[in-house]
Amino acid sequence: MARPGDGQAIQKMKPWENGNMAIRRVGVVGAGTMGSGIAINIAQHGFDVRLVDVGAAQVKAAIAKARD
Repeated sequence: MARPGDGQAIQKMKPWENGNMAIRRVGVVGAGTMGSGIAINIAQHGFDVRLVDVGAAQVKAAIAKARD
């Protein structure tokens, strides 16, 4: 395996591309500012997102934010 500085390029793989796991769905708990932002980012990268919060209004607001 190559080490930094030994002249060889280091290949960085995304965890879902290493053949050991297949992530298709991601769950986010909490639809506030941070949770909705995380959910939007994950969805923009092609994953199926399940967003959960104790209040339905928060989830609806997060979905509306994502559609804008």
